[in-house]
Amino acid sequence: SAGAPDAGTTWWVDGFLDYSAAYCDVVSVHSYPYWPNENENELLSKTTLWKTWIPKIRDSIRAHMGARADSIEIAVTEWNSGDEKSMTARLANGIFAAEFLAQMIVTGVDQAHIWDIYTQKVDLGGGHGVLDPGGDDGRPYAERATYWVLSLFRNHFGITLCEAGSDRDPLAVYASVDGDGKKYLMVINKNSTSAYDADISWGKSDLTKYRASYLTFGRKEYSWNDEKYRAELNTGPTRTEDAEPVVGALRHVFPAFSVTSIELSRGSGDSK
Repeated sequence: SAGAPDAGTTWWVDGFLDYSAAYCDVVSVHSYPYWPNENENELLSKTTLWKTWIPKIRDSIRAHMGARADSIEIAVTEWNSGDEKSMTARLANGIFAAEFLAQMIVTGVDQAHIWDIYTQKVDLGGGHGVLDPGGDDGRPYAERATYWVLSLFRNHFGITLCEAGSDRDPLAVYASVDGDGKKYLMVINKNSTSAYDADISWGKSDLTKYRASYLTFGRKEYSWNDEKYRAELNTGPTRTEDAEPVVGALRHVFPAFSVTSIELSRGSGDSK
């Protein structure tokens, strides 16, 4: 477990490195931060725990590894929400995964491995698998919510983090550029009832003349049916584009309980 130790106990990372520092190249942790997995609000309150965990792991590495400390990687070799109840197949798990992964990126985790690909737990109502091998005949490996979110990060997010923000505090905003300098934003709305009409800023830069295209994943794209044990709505992210270039800050309505990937590109004739 990645979590911090109870008072008066030795944290497992320190105990592990006491014995193995000379042989260690990677510190591997597993994280299922909300094992009961019964309440969406409780699950979504766990998405930023890496802000506490990773600095503590780094401190332990520096304390035990000396000159080698900066070369030691942190690998989250298993992660998901918690127990394999129906929560793991619902939209909430995808919303959770979006910010949990984003926070791993921000805090400097070197490797992150979702658990897992195909596991089903029909008796519990869910399963950690991001694909559903028991899907319809026409879709034998149907995507679950967490798959779609991972796909957004894999295909519609860059490799270098940048500063970004919003005038609506409930929104989590992450910005990046790819190897060619193209700009991407990932905006996560964990509020299950409220959409937000928000200005999104890119550090101190003016986004005027950029054109924005959106991939939105939320309730209009995905819904899990507990009784049928399958997604009854499963279209994947919806693509839309602004009719006009941005002027100043980017303004957009972000639906309740959604993840939105935004690709920013210059209009023809404009430089990057």
